[in-house]
Amino acid sequence: MKRVLRIAVIAASMISVAEAAGPFDGNWTGETPAIEGCGIWKFHLTIASGTVTGYVDGQSHGRRATGVVQNGDVAPNGAAQIVWTLNDRLAGKFRFAGNAMTGQFTGPCGEASVTGRRTR
Repeated sequence: MKRVLRIAVIAASMISVAEAAGPFDGNWTGETPAIEGCGIWKFHLTIASGTVTGYVDGQSHGRRATGVVQNGDVAPNGAAQIVWTLNDRLAGKFRFAGNAMTGQFTGPCGEASVTGRRTR
């Protein structure tokens, strides 16, 4: 009887953990079209329970530039504001829906649109 009860408790806790995952959780990739002076910027994001981590990678006036997510949270409606650290502050407003990501990114060469998808 104790073994059955233990298995039931473990199964219930596994269901609770699975339900706790947010609808936007997973790995996301995206990119901008080529920006004059900067080329294409690529986004590598992970969302876990609404919190965004990851980095953006691109060119800034001929030199490689990478920014790490400083802060970012996804609202229940899929809207997110994400800030990256680099020599300058980089920022973006994003929308996550299903497996699609869209947004606007402001970087060292100005503003650009971003499109992407959930990869896992």
